[in-house]
Amino acid sequence: MKLGISTGPISNTTVTPWELSWDELCEILRDRRVGDKNGSYFTVCTFKADHRNGDNIIYPLQGFVLDGDSTIDLDTGELREGAPPPEYVHEALVELDINHLIYTSHSHGTKGSRYRVFVPVEIATTEEHAACVDWMIDQLHQKQVMIANVTENSTISQGWYLPRIADESTPFQFHEYSESDMPLCAAEPLDWYREQQKELEMLMPEPSGVPRELDPSKPIDKFCMDHGIDYVVELLQEHGYVYRHTSNINGHKSYHLMAPNSSSGSAGVNVYLGRDNGKVLIYSHHGEHCAIKAATHG
Repeated sequence: MKLGISTGPISNTTVTPWELSWDELCEILRDRRVGDKNGSYFTVCTFKADHRNGDNIIYPLQGFVLDGDSTIDLDTGELREGAPPPEYVHEALVELDINHLIYTSHSHGTKGSRYRVFVPVEIATTEEHAACVDWMIDQLHQKQVMIANVTENSTISQGWYLPRIADESTPFQFHEYSESDMPLCAAEPLDWYREQQKELEMLMPEPSGVPRELDPSKPIDKFCMDHGIDYVVELLQEHGYVYRHTSNINGHKSYHLMAPNSSSGSAGVNVYLGRDNGKVLIYSHHGEHCAIKAATHG
């Protein structure tokens, strides 16, 4: 497989091609070393001119990574620091017969469980990457492994640190499974993803009125002009909304979040850009427990 490798730190955007076998990758990622967190890292892709940038990604990718960072509380729907134990993810993926490896990160044990899950699969497009990430999160949730889908999962150019520990007493785990006779193919997640998109489109409200340009003299318009969609998503997360996955609405990246105290566990809040003027829009099809639903009546 061909990945990308950098000597680090993360601010160093020079990433060179890294060709190695599955066994070689496992050997490297199970080799914990004492050192600072911000050091060498790998990427799931290579880049034009060896410069790590979202515009320089070379397809196909050789896999995707889930960042084990936090957990969705099944009782409250709130985000809890620390991911589900890595062995839970490993057991679920073995049951699903999906090849993978898991290694814990520098902060593992100090802030609960922290780890990276790498799944090998050939990915030809941005849509296939989004589909694989969202499908995998959904598969784990069906197994009651409520790992939160964080924004890093959707960033193809994300750098993932090689395993390092603060000192020899730091806990470290490595899990690996490569016995599947049917390696994951992006086609299944992509079919699932597109079905989810169709259902979402049926839920989205139709645009009404005559499209207009944003007016900076109006406070809400000015807010949308000064703060992009990522800021709005971060603001919602600060108020207890849980990021679940991304999709494409009106030709732009959109975000799906779950409201605090959601009983269904569904990502019922959609943050997206308007079809004609690029305005940041928020729509909720949660119940009245969702503050956005209550404030806007849907």
